[in-house]
Amino acid sequence: MELGTGHVVAPLAAAVERVRAYATGSWAIATGHVQLVEPQVVVGQRGDTVVVRARLDAASVSAQALDRLAASLVADGWGLDRSDGAVARLDASRTGVVLEATHDAGAGALVLRVRSTPIPVADGTDPR
Repeated sequence: MELGTGHVVAPLAAAVERVRAYATGSWAIATGHVQLVEPQVVVGQRGDTVVVRARLDAASVSAQALDRLAASLVADGWGLDRSDGAVARLDASRTGVVLEATHDAGAGALVLRVRSTPIPVADGTDPR
């Protein structure tokens, strides 16, 4: 993938670091364990954008994981939506970043996804 001109490098590098930091920090808050993640850069829904994303998951995590994460995100000023049930879901966002977390109460499985908003990579050209 061509990343267009050099003006993309700084925003893309910043997005990778932001997604890494939010994913690693959110996981530590939810689970009490630090797990480093290497974000992926993928082509966005539009061909002239990319999205930085990270995913972490684990089994045997207590339901309080989402409670801890939600409290921390609200305290840090994230916009937050939450639905509880057999599979509880947390959707949060702030400028440039979206976070999604689900917890399956039956399995104790926690999945955390963090992604950037789309980043333009070229001036009107398809980067593929």
